[in-house]
Amino acid sequence: MNPKTLDALTMLDLKPVATIQDVKKSYRELALIWHPDKVPDQVKERATNKFTKINEAYTWLNQNPSTLLQSPSEPSRKEDSDYKKYRRYSSSSHPP
Repeated sequence: MNPKTLDALTMLDLKPVATIQDVKKSYRELALIWHPDKVPDQVKERATNKFTKINEAYTWLNQNPSTLLQSPSEPSRKEDSDYKKYRRYSSSSHPP
């Protein structure tokens, strides 16, 4: 697997065994969490940077789906990710 694909998967908190469906699901969830319009002003710059990287990773993987594995044999979501840390927030809350 090429390094750019691995970097993109890491940005989306996915393991190398992720499918395109996993990529889309993770992108949607992370985009909701990190969207600059949905965070308080004190973290807006951090959220903007993270959101931009998430978009770049999604675009790369979506344009290059052949770089992903086709049939995963293990779970694709990383256990120790920012996603899990911020998942506990409701849709009306924002990351710290």
